[in-house]
Parts: sequence; C-alpha cells; structure tokens
Amino acid sequence: MDAQAWFAERFTETISPDGLTKPRARQLAALITTGGYDGALLLECRREPDSGHEVLILKVLVPLGQRALVNTIEPDEPMAVLIGRDDLLPHAYPLRPDFPAHVPHFNVALPGQPRSLCLYETPADEVRRTYTAIGFVERIRWWLAETAYGRLHGDAQPLDPLFQQAGLTLILPPGDIEPGTLCVATRVSDRLNSPVRLVEVTQENVPRLQDEKGLHAVIFLRSQPVEHGRVRDIPFDMAHLVGVYQDIGADISDALKAALLAIYNSTHAKFLLDQPLILIIATPLMRAGGGVEAKTVRAFITQDVTSGDLAIKLGILLKEKGLWGRPLLMQPEVQDLAAVSLIPADIHEPFDRARAQLASGSPVNEAVPTALLGAGALGSQIAFFAGRGGYGFRIIVDNDYLLPHNLARHALGPEYVAWSKAVAVGRELNYLLGDGTAEAIHDDILYPSEGGRWPAALGEMRRVIDASASVPVARWLACDAVREAQAASCFLNPSGRDAVVLIEGSGRSPRLDHLEMSYYRHLVGDAGLAGHLSPGEVALYVGGCRNPSVKIPQTQVAALTGCVVEALCRRSWPDTGGIYVWRSGEGLTGITYHAFDGEPYEQAQVGEWTVWVRRGLLGEMAEARQRAGKLETGGILVGTWDRDRKIAYVVNHYDPPPDSIHEPTGFIRGTVGVYETIVDIHAKTADNLTYIGEWHTHPVGYGTQPSRDDERLLWWIHDALRWSDAPALILIVGDDGARLVLKDEADHYAEALVDGFAPA
Repeated sequence: MDAQAWFAERFTETISPDGLTKPRARQLAALITTGGYDGALLLECRREPDSGHEVLILKVLVPLGQRALVNTIEPDEPMAVLIGRDDLLPHAYPLRPDFPAHVPHFNVALPGQPRSLCLYETPADEVRRTYTAIGFVERIRWWLAETAYGRLHGDAQPLDPLFQQAGLTLILPPGDIEPGTLCVATRVSDRLNSPVRLVEVTQENVPRLQDEKGLHAVIFLRSQPVEHGRVRDIPFDMAHLVGVYQDIGADISDALKAALLAIYNSTHAKFLLDQPLILIIATPLMRAGGGVEAKTVRAFITQDVTSGDLAIKLGILLKEKGLWGRPLLMQPEVQDLAAVSLIPADIHEPFDRARAQLASGSPVNEAVPTALLGAGALGSQIAFFAGRGGYGFRIIVDNDYLLPHNLARHALGPEYVAWSKAVAVGRELNYLLGDGTAEAIHDDILYPSEGGRWPAALGEMRRVIDASASVPVARWLACDAVREAQAASCFLNPSGRDAVVLIEGSGRSPRLDHLEMSYYRHLVGDAGLAGHLSPGEVALYVGGCRNPSVKIPQTQVAALTGCVVEALCRRSWPDTGGIYVWRSGEGLTGITYHAFDGEPYEQAQVGEWTVWVRRGLLGEMAEARQRAGKLETGGILVGTWDRDRKIAYVVNHYDPPPDSIHEPTGFIRGTVGVYETIVDIHAKTADNLTYIGEWHTHPVGYGTQPSRDDERLLWWIHDALRWSDAPALILIVGDDGARLVLKDEADHYAEALVDGFAPA
C-alpha cells in the first residue's frame, strides 16, 4: 500500500483548517493559509476518527536551482504531515508514489506503513524546546533539497545500514581467556536492547542459557607465537583459515578439534553443538629473535553451520538419530572445509588502559543525602572523585549502559562493560564506602517507569546534582520536580575544554533555570568566555547516524572534574547561588576561573504565561529612565521562551540604537546595529537567547499604562514573532513600577505589574 492509500484509508474525516484541534496542526495551517509564507501550500486537512490524530496534506515547494539532481526530487512535493499526541513532534511523509526510496535518512516503519523523513539529528526533547511551525516546514524543504543534490548524508557520517540493528552487541569478557573455556554470548540484563557479552558456561547457568534465543557457541584458541611480518588476506572459509595459520607455522587444526571435543565431552554443555559457532583466535606476535610484544585477535562466525556440523566435517564427531557420538575410524576423513563459510569480524577487546590513581582529599564531615542524576563520563567521575573524599551519594539515577568506547572517559573499569551505568557506579561506591551507601535506580529521569522508585526518592534528598548534560532534565528539575532539595547542575561545554557549575541559592532562589539564563547572559557580556559554546572536534560516530562522540582526552575531563567536585562537594554552597566556569588551555597549559553570583528573578503571571524577569534588568531600566529625564527611552529585550511550560524569561535589555527618536510623549526605537547585536547573541549562546520584545520608559509623572503607540508597537512585535509560537511582549517602566504586556497568536491581551519592583 502506498502512502496516499494508507492515509486515505485511516484519515477518513475531511475537515476545514478552522476545525483542527491539535495545537501544532492549527499553527501549521495558520502559517500556510495566512498568505505571509510561500514555502508550502495547504491542500486539505483530515482526521482519524478513532485516535483524533490529524494530518495536513501539503504541497511543499522545494528550493531547487539549475544544478543537476542526484535524486529525483520534484519542485512541488506532496507531503502528509501527521500530528499525533501533543507531546510528540509532527512527522512528514512523502506522498508521491515514485518518491525515491533508496535515499538515506528515513525513519523506520512497521511493515505495511509508510516511512517518514528523518528530519532532526537531535533527540525529540531537544527539538521541542525550539520547535516552530515555520522551522518544521523549512526543515522539510531543507531535507528535500539536500536529498535532491545528494548532500544529505555527510562524508564523515557512517553509511546507513541495509537493515535495522539486530540489538546484539558482542563484547569480549575482561582478562585473559584460557583455551578450552566454554562460552556463549548472552545478555547481562533482561532489558530490551541491552548489550551482550561472552560468559562462561557452568553447570549452574546451563538451564537458563538453554532457554535463551540467538545463542552462539564460542571457542577460544591461542596459537603459537609467530614473528610479525606481511599482513595476510582475511580468510572467508575454514579451509583458508586453517591454511593461513599453517603457512605462518601456527597450525590451529589440533586446537580446534580439541576445543570441539571438549564441548562433546562436557557433562553440561553439549547443547553448544547445536549452536552457530564464533571462533576467536589470539595470536601472540614477536620480533625476530625477541620475545612476545603484542597479540592480534580475530573473530570468525560460521554461516549456516553449527559447531557440531564443523566437528562432523573435521571427522571427530558424528550424529545419528539426534544423538552425538565418536567415529570408529582411527584416521577419520576430513571433509571439504572450504564449504564452511566464515564471516570475519573485528571484535571489541576489553579496554586495558590502566586507570590513574585518584587523589584523595580531606573527608567531608557532613554526610548530606544527595542524589546524582546521570552516571556518564562526568557523572561517574564526580561520584568516584567525591566518594574518595568521603562524600556519599544516596541515589544514582541513569538508564544507559556502559560500552567499550565509553571507557576512554568513564570512571568505570572494563569489568562493567554492558552493565547499567547507575548499577555499576552504585556498586563501586558501595565497595568503597560500605554496602548500602548508594542506591542505584536504572530509570529514565524524564520518563520514569510506572511504580518505580524514581522520582519519589528525590523527596528523601537534601541535595541533588544534575550531571546528565541535558537541558530538558535541568529544566524539569527547576520547574517540575517535586523537591525541597537544593539543586546544582554541571556539564562540559561542546568542545570539552570548559566545565560549568550552576548552584541554586538557599530556598531555591535563584533556581536552576534562572541561573541558566544568567549563564547565557554572561556568555554574551564577558569577553573572557568568548567561543565557550563553539562545537568540538568529532572523533567518531556511535549509536546511529549523526550522533558524534566529541574528541576529549581523559586528562582534560579528569582535571575539569576535580574543579567541579571542589565546588560541589568540598565547598559550602553559597546562599545567593552561583555560576562557575573553568576554561582549560590547549594541552592543559592552564585553567582560568570565572565566578558570578546568582541573580534573583521576579515573577509575573501575564495571562497564561509565567514571565520571569531578571531583577537587575529592572534596576538598570529604572536608571535609564532617570537619565532620560523628561524624554522616553527604550530598546530591545533578549531572553527565551519555554513553550511547553508557557514560561518566558526576560534576561537582558539593550540601550537604544543611535538612530532612535526620544520625545516627551513617545519613543521610536532605531535600527542601527540591532540585527548585528541579535546575530552576536545567537552565536555566543548557541541560539539559547534571542530577541523577545521591546522595552521603553514613560517620563516622570506618568505610570505604565500602555498608550495607543504602545498598542501599535505590540501589533508590530506580534507580526515580527508570529511564526515563533511565542507572544509579543513589551515592558514599560513608569512611576508605578514595571508593567509587562503580552499579546499571543489568538489575540489574547494580558498585562501585569512586576511584583517587588520600585522605580528609582
């Protein structure tokens, strides 16, 4: 069934744009039908009766030039935009029957369902923070144009796989493996998509292993040491493999036969004869006339041949009526081993780099019940650095697993590969500080399991440290979490050269989201923080397309972690809150330190929006009003919106441009330098701060009631921000204080004075 037929069959109710009920559907329809946007045309709207999901059928206008196309993308592409649950992003589905199916970056779909475009490389929670209707349509147009010219998949990205991942990641166990050890590949955890590792087969675990699906028998061989020399071709069948080792004087035939016979002779592992075989061969390498200096390890997987089948071909076993036995011939005939196809594989060996001894400090006298959110590279090292100083974490929350590449910067050792990070870190802390010190909670911080310990356990804490490196987690902790615990957030910047710590004040004032806003403000205004949010150097891609791991040496992470632990675990938390940034030089030639006091914010409820205004900004505006005397003055406001929570943050204001007009009864803000200022703010804050409205003063003797000019200004701002999914906002300073005035997309008008503010 093609995409058009699939949507027609399910979305049977045709509706008008005015009849749409989904907020994002209404926003998208309004963008296209008002005539101010020419990137798409709205053809029709439909609804699925049972679910209430809505779909907009669009004609997307693709910005194609004269260059020859690599893929057949049309200038007008019919597209279905599906809007489901309110907490999910819309999905875009191409409707043209002959739309190219071989191009990369489609989302996976169930059999019989159409595939949607993979539009974003970042997680949905991150996209939702800045999602707008116009941004969504422009992303579709970008996807189509880049696909047309064959540029969507970058040269540095791994190729899209032919099939989806099977969910199996094979990892060698730690330590040296003795030949003859009988192993299978199995999961440590019973959670879906968890990694697998090789485990030894014992009498006790056989009943459990036999019930598992997808097992492979594993045979380890260690050949005789050989001199290093010419690199040989990789063998693709068993005869070639045996021949290669014979050529270099390290015949593996006898060792292979002995290993297979060990399976047959075992009292508990005969079931491995019916499993596919993974053959792992370790070959010690030595220089001419010298000793062993290294080893090479290769893995080979048999295709459509079990370990028992291979034993039969080698002439050491036979099978009659389902029973295994030994042949009677003294010199059994070896069958053609070239028929045993092999898939050569590079394997992940245990990470063997020795960890540096962590320096211990003076013990912390007060055992403050503390939660640690995130047990990744930074979170795990915070836990161990602090633990060795006597600081205990009561709960550790994370839902990720440890993989080999994590070991370059993670505090856990190779014995914990494939473990839950939270469980493993908690286990190590309990070994260090005593059983029961730390409780591990393997759960998603934002989407916890029903009936689990999280997030109720947060109510038992007096402090919480967020090391998740996730803005959505920090916002949840600031705005939504039920807690009395004082919170802090810590993270590394994109390049990994800087560390940041935000600590709430006593009584949660200022709270984490206010500190986040002030942190962005300092990035704009402090020259010592230039380039702080510039991206780092990509080392490799892991976990899927467009998911880079940044190249950061462990020495750098360790040095910055020491600074973070010093602030969080060895010093008293300031009553006023604080923002701390450590910047490391190239090759750790020096670390510079920047500290800023926390800034209080004033709250105002303006219609359905909660507006937080930095208190210092209000004082600065009052001083500007006093300097202006009998004239009005003003400028632009900078901040951001949290659209999901209906929160606006007013973070900073800018003085009037030089071409502004100041009058006793009016103010016209000029334009000179405004665009450059906004571009600079976007660059320095990675788009976290932006233009959100205007401010101006009324002269002495006048209050803050909006004038007719102010109403016209509100309409102008509303028009400028109409596709930003945010209200128009102005802030007026007068005799009676500071007044916020908002106008949203539905023409709802609201105003409120900011409490706790008196003009200078």
